[in-house]
Amino acid sequence: MDVNLPKVEASGISAKDEPLVITINRDRRIFINDTAFRPSELQGKIAAIRKTRSGLTVLLRADESVPYGHVMGAMAAIRKAGIEQIGLVTEPVEAAR
Repeated sequence: MDVNLPKVEASGISAKDEPLVITINRDRRIFINDTAFRPSELQGKIAAIRKTRSGLTVLLRADESVPYGHVMGAMAAIRKAGIEQIGLVTEPVEAAR
């Protein structure tokens, strides 16, 4: 899936279990792993997954062109689904040569 992630200088995160990946592409379509869902379905789908996976960590990937408010709306839905561990995925800044 083609998403231009923002670039930041930071270390990666580690999780004990395989994280659930939520992606918002440049067209503002939302995916859980590779399956597309309507924004209104996000909270319910994550809540259902959370019931089967304790300690679930969610990684949120959003194209850098997606408005901040849209990303925050997705984060709110994730939190309302009972997820406390949310990571924002970025790409590292390439070191200057």
